[in-house]
Amino acid sequence: MQKIFLAALISFPLAGFAQQGKQLRLSLQQALDTGLQNRYDIRAAGYNIALAENALGKSKKIWIPDVNASGNIRYNTQLQATYIPKGFIGLTEPDLLAFGAKNETVFGLDLTETIYKPGLHTDIKIAENELALQREKDKAAAIGVKDQSAASYFNVLLKTLQYRIDGEDESSYGQYFELSEGR
Repeated sequence: MQKIFLAALISFPLAGFAQQGKQLRLSLQQALDTGLQNRYDIRAAGYNIALAENALGKSKKIWIPDVNASGNIRYNTQLQATYIPKGFIGLTEPDLLAFGAKNETVFGLDLTETIYKPGLHTDIKIAENELALQREKDKAAAIGVKDQSAASYFNVLLKTLQYRIDGEDESSYGQYFELSEGR
């Protein structure tokens, strides 16, 4: 009894799902667009294009000079006093004077630029070609997905047409059967 109840409990929701006859009608272009949007491998190919663009940018970035700036400030609060004798620079009394700067400031700017690198132009061309190749691979993959989507779309149309023809054949065979029974 318990097994029958369990089987009935499982079969009723499945029967409900099986009877839902909601149909979605799409044009060929809508089917192709939906096929492209729902493929994760096509989305992932977009990342490969972004990586190739990044590599091209890195190879071109070598021409940009590197600029480094540095600064150093030293402040001295304890300057040593020097004894100045009487009569030096017109002094009438000997005195202690502190000579020197209380602070010292040094700023530096370094500029480094690549002037000549033999393989740089070739590296840029290779990166550009890799980017073009990746874009072509992306187009080829999109065309393959479109071909698969179109084939599936036309297979559905074919199966629908075959189902309708089979229904018409069944009704005509039924009429033939009724005619043959009537004789």
